[in-house]
Amino acid sequence: MVRIGDFQWRLRCVVRKQLSMVVTMLVLVGLAAGGVSAPALAQEASNPNRRIGESTDPVTASIDVSRRTFEDGAATRVLIGRDDVFADSLAGAALAGTAGPILFTPGGAGAEPDGDVLRELARVLGQGLGCGDGSEVFVLGGENAISTQVETAIEEMGYCVDRIGGPSRVETSVLIAKRLATEAAIEQVLLARSDEWADAATGGAYAAATATPVLVTQGAALHPAVEGALAELSPDRIIALGGTAALSESVTQAAQRYGNVQRIAGAARDGTAVAIAEQLWADRQPTGITLLNGYSDIGWVYALAAAVPAALANAPQLYASDEGLSDTTAAYLDAATFSFVITVGPQSLVSDTVRSRAEGYALRPPLYLSEVRPVDSECCWDTEPASVNGTVYARNLVETVSSETTYLEYDLGRAYDRFLATIGLADDSRDAGATVQFDIFLDGQLVETHQLALGESVDVDVAVTDGLRLRLAITGLGTGVGRGVYGDAQVQTVVSVQDV
Repeated sequence: MVRIGDFQWRLRCVVRKQLSMVVTMLVLVGLAAGGVSAPALAQEASNPNRRIGESTDPVTASIDVSRRTFEDGAATRVLIGRDDVFADSLAGAALAGTAGPILFTPGGAGAEPDGDVLRELARVLGQGLGCGDGSEVFVLGGENAISTQVETAIEEMGYCVDRIGGPSRVETSVLIAKRLATEAAIEQVLLARSDEWADAATGGAYAAATATPVLVTQGAALHPAVEGALAELSPDRIIALGGTAALSESVTQAAQRYGNVQRIAGAARDGTAVAIAEQLWADRQPTGITLLNGYSDIGWVYALAAAVPAALANAPQLYASDEGLSDTTAAYLDAATFSFVITVGPQSLVSDTVRSRAEGYALRPPLYLSEVRPVDSECCWDTEPASVNGTVYARNLVETVSSETTYLEYDLGRAYDRFLATIGLADDSRDAGATVQFDIFLDGQLVETHQLALGESVDVDVAVTDGLRLRLAITGLGTGVGRGVYGDAQVQTVVSVQDV
């Protein structure tokens, strides 16, 4: 491994270069033999409206993110973190930057190298030529975090390995910051809590884009190692991520001695992610967003692995949850227009419904049907706000029915791709036993139907590409008077992969 002044290791690298070339070739041959083909990565990276990291296994997810981001031989460095604990990887994104991926490998002192990780490392870096070719592999954490067997296997492939690991995650973040200071002057640092990943991880994409170190500390008091690092780095600005529950006033007051402190925080972790996007990314004029589940126990895997593609795509990270998008996140997306959404993680973490909602807000501005005159209608629809199943919607199509059918029909002019709405009975419907049927027609063909009672709701997402007429109907089923609602009913023109 490379240490400052460690000449013997560099000599050893040169001596075994010929052997390493053979080892690397064997690994690359294993790529083909294992049936792992490299996708059209350049096209993928330039068309970023996609889902990446589609696995619940951290190792596989990180490899997928890497393969969907970097062409063969396109990286000049790779970071290796353990797959079961986020601790030492928290500060890694800034070191990865946009130069190469963050890969996860099985952790623990006795863990054996993962063959898939080694093959991806060989693919993305190309042939290992020792320490003179400018490429490096950074192993994050001590030997109890990532075993010496992993380190040795990478060295034997001909790569220059630098292990960065302190006694704790705090000191590891300090060592990474000092390593970054050898590459460029440090003008600002991010400060985040060390015992939770959410704030540091979503800040990681910005850190990767700007080579801004992330220092982590306990929330109650500034760690002495971090204090020493701030004194040494002397940044102009110290950005504290999260509210006082994450980083106390004692922490920010102590940090104030070493630079101007700015706190960026929301009411919860998804609000902090929005605040980071609004306050840190604004000057970079982001063109897209990166969406992941910020409340999953393994959400850190996707946030850290996707920090690099988010930085490359100029797309800040935002958090969803199992329940969907928070009002804060939806409002941020609704107020801006982006060209693409990178969704990170499998559908079990970010469902297609949540993804569609985010795309609906983030891509081209939706056309709310409450603001459009229908070409045909039956009876007495209104557009007032309404609460459906406990959620208030502002831009609605609402009709009171008992046993009749009423409808609205709109001219789409073949100009839209999707119709989205949340359907259900208004919570203030007169009869608690009311049941209503919702029917959606495209060019005279029934494409979706739902029968819903009070307290039930459904998110609908209907493809309407090339459609001319959209009819939205409500029928009372004779079980009482109910107010049927198409909540936030809208049509969208979606940016396709070819358009981005």
